[in-house]
Amino acid sequence: MTKPFLTVSELAAVLNVHRNTIDNWVKSGAIPKGTYVEVPHGRTSTLRFDHDAVIKALANTEKPTEVNN
Repeated sequence: MTKPFLTVSELAAVLNVHRNTIDNWVKSGAIPKGTYVEVPHGRTSTLRFDHDAVIKALANTEKPTEVNN
């Protein structure tokens, strides 16, 4: 069975960080493009993350900085 992709909020909860931290990690490349998809949502889009791919990517990079907002 394939695991569903996670929203920003769901991934943040799993990783125990703020959702802004996930956004910052995406922008910085700590969470690379191959680990998520953009889903159209009205005039914008929303991201959905492959949990296992994100965990693997983060394990292979220098620890990203968490943002507390």
